Amino acid sequence: MRPPPYPFRSEAARAEYLAFYDARAARWPVPSRTRMVSTSFGETFVRESGPSDGRPLVLLPGMSASSLMWETLVAPLAERHRTIAVDSVFDVGRSTPSREASSAAELAQWVDEVLAGLALEGVDLVGMSYGSFITAHVALRRPERLRRSVWLAPAAVAARLSWLWVVGALASGLSPSLHRRFTEWMFADAVKTPEGRRIAEELIVDTQVMIRCYERRPIVTPSTMSDAELGAIRVPSLLLVGEHETVGSAPEAVERVRAVAPAVQAELVSGAGHDLPIARRDEVLARVLAFLDA
Repeated sequence: MRPPPYPFRSEAARAEYLAFYDARAARWPVPSRTRMVSTSFGETFVRESGPSDGRPLVLLPGMSASSLMWETLVAPLAERHRTIAVDSVFDVGRSTPSREASSAAELAQWVDEVLAGLALEGVDLVGMSYGSFITAHVALRRPERLRRSVWLAPAAVAARLSWLWVVGALASGLSPSLHRRFTEWMFADAVKTPEGRRIAEELIVDTQVMIRCYERRPIVTPSTMSDAELGAIRVPSLLLVGEHETVGSAPEAVERVRAVAPAVQAELVSGAGHDLPIARRDEVLARVLAFLDA
């Protein structure tokens, strides 16, 4: 692994990003406690909120996002749960990598090491997008760690990545205008409201700061699980996907999971796409909390 300032482009870029991050973190809506957790992949930054004796609820962010993406959802989640929002050591945030993951198995291993470092077992694990891809593999490969898992708008997992989405994602890195168009396409339902538009605009800014400050890093490309893998999952799980999902086919994902994965409850959310935690925030929260408390 390359020495610091990697994964930042320079020390100046590191300072710029962390100042930007800390300004956003100051808005975290509930009291929080932060700490680093040592893993074989590097130091992982976590932010805890809610009662320390509450049932642990671990939150994994989507790609190119940090733990701060849970800002608009954490308050109701932390009312009864000990929420632990994680900065992926393989992505943006305050975690510091020492090596990269090369497979889904290693992504699951990293989460397992984080949970071990926090002395947690029987946790509820919630992932968004790429975080759902990781969550599904933790449910498959480390079931003893989990009580329940939730997959929000999972990247791949049950349905192949859309070629249109892949082309759009690649093109979005070519210019700020293309990135804006791509984001507005993915957040088409959310941007219909002032709050959804605000969050989308912030996401655009976040990504531009990331591009300016971070070097390019290798990623484990999300891929679909086989029928055997989905069927082998025994952790009670909930998959929520918006009917207008752009990353892959929502009907295909729901139909396939219902056919081959008896432990996974698959539900379609109307009036939302990949933006479902924003466009349908209250509905998503209600479904998630009902599932976790069942």
